[in-house]
Amino acid sequence: MSEEGRAGAGRFHGFDGLRAIAIVLVILWHGALVSRFPDGAMGLLRPLVKMGWSGVDLFFALSGFLITALLLREERAHAARDGGARFSLGRFYARRALRILPVFYAVFLLNTYILARAPVFDSVRATQIAAHHSPLGLSPYATFWSNYFVAYFYRLTGRPVDDPGLAYVVYWSLCVEEHFYLVWPFFLFFVRRWRARVLGALAVCLAVPVLRWLAVDQNWDGQNAIRSLTHYRLDAILWGALGALVHERLRPLVRARRLGLVAALAVAGVLVARGDLSVAPPGTALGLALGLTMLSVAATLALVDLALVPSSLGARVLEARPLVAVGRVSYGMYLVHFQVIDVGRRLFFAVPRRPTVWNLVLSCGLYVLLTFGAAWLLYRLVERPFLRLKDRYFEPR
Repeated sequence: MSEEGRAGAGRFHGFDGLRAIAIVLVILWHGALVSRFPDGAMGLLRPLVKMGWSGVDLFFALSGFLITALLLREERAHAARDGGARFSLGRFYARRALRILPVFYAVFLLNTYILARAPVFDSVRATQIAAHHSPLGLSPYATFWSNYFVAYFYRLTGRPVDDPGLAYVVYWSLCVEEHFYLVWPFFLFFVRRWRARVLGALAVCLAVPVLRWLAVDQNWDGQNAIRSLTHYRLDAILWGALGALVHERLRPLVRARRLGLVAALAVAGVLVARGDLSVAPPGTALGLALGLTMLSVAATLALVDLALVPSSLGARVLEARPLVAVGRVSYGMYLVHFQVIDVGRRLFFAVPRRPTVWNLVLSCGLYVLLTFGAAWLLYRLVERPFLRLKDRYFEPR
């Protein structure tokens, strides 16, 4: 959700379009969920809606690829200029902070002190936290460890976690990203050999699915925890990072890349059809282990192909102006989409409507448009000034 929009001085064609697809999938999934749209009324859209949560996995792969590519370009630039093949950790974290934090805290404060007091916003329940005198309040959500807080607070204290609303719950994915980027740049900084980097990343990518399998099989954690905790999900970002490390080596392997993409999608499709790869109803150990991995591999191979063949038909389609416009504000859209769905649902369903495929398309289309409008305002008022500051003072040298 929060990846850099540019990689060095260049820009990967089609990546903004993929971000747009990812956020639309997430809004489709959450829009149908919040609107309580019956599965039987979704028609041919049902598989797409039920897999809408996979948009987050696409965001993860995008983030890993783009940020790793940015660091590698900075590293190569340093090597060419002065022979010191090192990027700046300080500049990386300054860029990251200016990209992520201003709009995040703007929305967080808006939720907590304004929207929480308006009855129209069912996804914001911050006033309930205050009313219950929760000892930690909203601090876990404001400091990027709410995924562990939600998963383990009751287990450790015996006290239930107060529900702050879905607008805060979605921060789990931001937690995974921020935890990952506390470690990955240091790994790249100190491990300088390409082979060691690739083998280290690949080892983790292969170990994490085994960990997910054991967690389900041995009942170590519930499926919600397995889907949201960093140590179970970091491979989704790491596959994208691995793609950035190896994509130039894959340039001559066109057929192998595309066969791999088709194979990964086929395996994921079979697991979806069997019910193994699912959120509602819950999936199986096989789906959480192999299925999530196949989604990440497919996303990474798609990114590699776009990076290597920027003039391909797929890249040209993904460069359509509406997709690029949505992709560029997709982070803001992710932060506010539940709040906007609250408004859109009241507008669209103010009069009784039958649960038809057409009404599903119209309602989710409205949610996407309204969310884009809100995110565009955030971009103009909050994001853009800080992005200019980032570009002016902290771009790679």
